Amino acid sequence: MSLFITGTDTGVGKSHIAARLLHLVRASGVRCAGMKAICCKDRRDAEALLAAGSDCVTIDQVNPVWLKTPAAPIVGTLMEKVTIVWWSRKTGWAVLITRPLRCEALPHTSSGALVLY
Repeated sequence: MSLFITGTDTGVGKSHIAARLLHLVRASGVRCAGMKAICCKDRRDAEALLAAGSDCVTIDQVNPVWLKTPAAPIVGTLMEKVTIVWWSRKTGWAVLITRPLRCEALPHTSSGALVLY
């Protein structure tokens, strides 16, 4: 089972709600993990998701793209020369291309995503 949490803007509480849900689900005995696909400036949201979920993932799995630029992701990707392609209709998987010579495949999610397994 997976749950996708979305909101209307930055800072409206998507990651906070995801962390609370993870905490409740984990307390019920279900293995769970959150994902904050892109963080800008710091990783506080990703660290909260990591702490709330089960001990089965790393910070880099919770947050595969960490942009140091304190700006919207589109601005950060341009400033840091990072290309991100999120969806492949053919495979049903997201493809993440970060810096040159690095490519990973991961489930299609967005900030505040909650994955149960």
